[in-house]
Amino acid sequence: MAFIKNQQARPGTGRKWATLLFLFVGVLVIILLLLSYFSMTKQQLIVEAPREDRVIYSIPIEYGDVFEMTYLHSVSKQAVQGSFEVTETGKIKPLTTKFDSFGPGLPELDSAVNYDLQNGKFVVYHEEDPREEIRLFVAPLTDDRLLLDGKEYPLTTHFESPALLKIYISQE
Repeated sequence: MAFIKNQQARPGTGRKWATLLFLFVGVLVIILLLLSYFSMTKQQLIVEAPREDRVIYSIPIEYGDVFEMTYLHSVSKQAVQGSFEVTETGKIKPLTTKFDSFGPGLPELDSAVNYDLQNGKFVVYHEEDPREEIRLFVAPLTDDRLLLDGKEYPLTTHFESPALLKIYISQE
């Protein structure tokens, strides 16, 4: 009975506590959202020429994104296309290689390789571990290109002769 009298003696106390609790929870949610936004690392797909100590491209990328690289095979003069996925650990996982004629450096199709034939092209499915980086030589003759999110990034127009490129994921 004394409790009822106490509550009646202080009208609005319940509303005051409810308002304070609501404000506290609201401020806490805003702080947590801001902290998560600022603590999120942003990834960049970096294409650099290490021998020249210069970055060619720095492209925003997210985990799970798939990018492709294409080039003209130096012997067969046919297009070769590779696809790669950015893993949650910030590594690059080879997915497929597509080509329509055989040549040096291309996968040999035997019983140890998982492959398919699609629209006249061989599609080799890779079962390799993700890697930290891709290193490759590019040359004007092979017309190497990187494709991501519908955009094309030429890799050979930056050089007059063959050049070594390093491609990796950078955490900002």
